[in-house]
Amino acid sequence: MWKNYDSAGFSIWHSHYQKLKGENNTEIKATNFRDGLVQSIDKFRKYFMAVIGIYGKEPNFEIIGIWVH
Repeated sequence: MWKNYDSAGFSIWHSHYQKLKGENNTEIKATNFRDGLVQSIDKFRKYFMAVIGIYGKEPNFEIIGIWVH
């Protein structure tokens, strides 16, 4: 990837959601939050590529993503 990467035309972003106390403590809450995030940025879908994952074990789920624009 890096030999073909054009830094003048693209950028890479790392995201890590900093949750509040009590957020994302069950799998369904973390999944709903991630899906809501993806739905809210739907209008940018033709400009971005992203991988957003839920990591960890209950009750300490983390939402982490990599975005390419």
